[in-house]
Amino acid sequence: MRTLKLVVSGLAFLGVLIMGGYSAMAVNLGVQPQIKASVVARTGGTVMLFHGGTREAKKLFCKGETVPIYRYYGRYMHTKEVGKVKLGNFVGEHYIGGVVVSGEVKPGDVAMKGSAACLVVKPRAR
Repeated sequence: MRTLKLVVSGLAFLGVLIMGGYSAMAVNLGVQPQIKASVVARTGGTVMLFHGGTREAKKLFCKGETVPIYRYYGRYMHTKEVGKVKLGNFVGEHYIGGVVVSGEVKPGDVAMKGSAACLVVKPRAR
């Protein structure tokens, strides 16, 4: 009988510890800020494309050509064409300037050609 009381007391104490642990793990994160990507450029606007200085990107992306711009969306990272950019000069070691010829382009959009890609970034302030 005494052993049964000890086992029941031990299980009750263990239950209290577990419940206390669960409530300690519940953290209130409050209101999280929403990230909104603003449109960098519409038709006629200028953008900067980051290619990272790879030889392949420098070889595939040529001045004067028009490349499609894609946006990733959804759980499975589908792509959707959102515009086209006419490439200009290489700017420094890692960027290509360009002019949007159709659509709306936002930061994080990607220009893809073959196996190379460039990331659309906000233009640098001059």
